[in-house]
Amino acid sequence: MSSIRPIASRCSIFLVVLFAFSGCYVYQMRTDVPSGPQESEMEITWLFGIVGTHSFAEECPRGLAEITTYTPLLGLVVGAVTFGIVVPRRAEYRCVAPSGPVAQSDGFVATTH
Repeated sequence: MSSIRPIASRCSIFLVVLFAFSGCYVYQMRTDVPSGPQESEMEITWLFGIVGTHSFAEECPRGLAEITTYTPLLGLVVGAVTFGIVVPRRAEYRCVAPSGPVAQSDGFVATTH
């Protein structure tokens, strides 16, 4: 019984340090083309959020006008519990308006926080 306490104490310290140094990361990309309504969805990323498999090709056939991705508090908790194997991330995006021009790869503004 006494050998479990140091392990539990170390795990608690590890989780506190993990949350303290986890930082916020927001990625935002905007274009100058007219956009449609804002959509939002959760997506799953792997390996601390490095590997994501979602593409917006089906939702936005004319391209993305704006996208913002970030990891909400729930994603940090799930990432800590799974040791970073799975990290949910929220994506908020706007597709190019049906009457607007098709989005090009130039002329966009990307910011990270």
